[in-house]
Amino acid sequence: MLIANKFGSYYSFLTKVKDNEGTLSEEENKFLMFLSREVLPGIRSHEIVLLSKLVKEPAELSVEDIQQLFTACQLPDDESTVYSVLRTLSLEFYTGGQKKTYQGAELIHVDNSTVRLTEPFEQALQNDYFRKMLEDLLAASYYKSESFANDQPLTRYAKYRRRDVLRMLNWQEQMVDQNIGGYTYKDGKFVIFITLQKGEDFKGAQMAYEDELIDESTMRWFTKSPRTLNSPEVKALQDIHMWTVHLFVKKSDDEGKEFYYLGEAAPIQDTIKQLSKPTQEGKEQNVVEMDLQLKDAVDGKLFKYLT
Repeated sequence: MLIANKFGSYYSFLTKVKDNEGTLSEEENKFLMFLSREVLPGIRSHEIVLLSKLVKEPAELSVEDIQQLFTACQLPDDESTVYSVLRTLSLEFYTGGQKKTYQGAELIHVDNSTVRLTEPFEQALQNDYFRKMLEDLLAASYYKSESFANDQPLTRYAKYRRRDVLRMLNWQEQMVDQNIGGYTYKDGKFVIFITLQKGEDFKGAQMAYEDELIDESTMRWFTKSPRTLNSPEVKALQDIHMWTVHLFVKKSDDEGKEFYYLGEAAPIQDTIKQLSKPTQEGKEQNVVEMDLQLKDAVDGKLFKYLT
């Protein structure tokens, strides 16, 4: 997986070291590049199962057919998840630079709730070497998926990129990482991403944020600035019965774009307070600080590593 992502696809690596048994077109390799980045990590089994089915038995499937397939594989089969899977493989989920990068790698076409492989992908499958590389990738994806829970969208202590999290929570489309920043919220789901060791010249913020894992069950956290007790997200967190908060943490940016999922958390209401902090330009701006109580304590080894 590391090699595939470093070089774009495993095929690209093989051509670089002159060990490829066959040749793929740029379009065929683009399919592998998309799958290497989005499906190979194995964070959700649904895409692997559906794609494997369509590759072995190219046919038109209805949403009901796909739900039955997921049921047979003991996977959640609710419509929200099914349509999230379809938006992933049709590339409708992706936006911005990601959409531009993947353009041309659409694997399925969805029309009136009927799903079939796209013509370019079906054509690529006529190349035996492409099919061999694809089947190898899907097999590796399947093994990776065994590390993730099948009965819930997110697995504690697994690592996710921001866009992975939105996809696992069945959001309609990706948000650009820069627009998410430290958190975003929608449809009763509030997701928080924290980098603990930000470095002295942390470029992602206007001011110094002292987010901190106080103990195995408590995270001290600061909102974006400028924010007050009347800001929409703070109001949402004060009405916590309406929201499920998911907490993601990484030690530093040296770890790349992935965050450990620590589980669900809830703001400790009497710790929510508005502060004034200096910005990098030396001005004062409001920010809201609060402690988040984790539903389940962090594993001792991971806590020690993060702190």
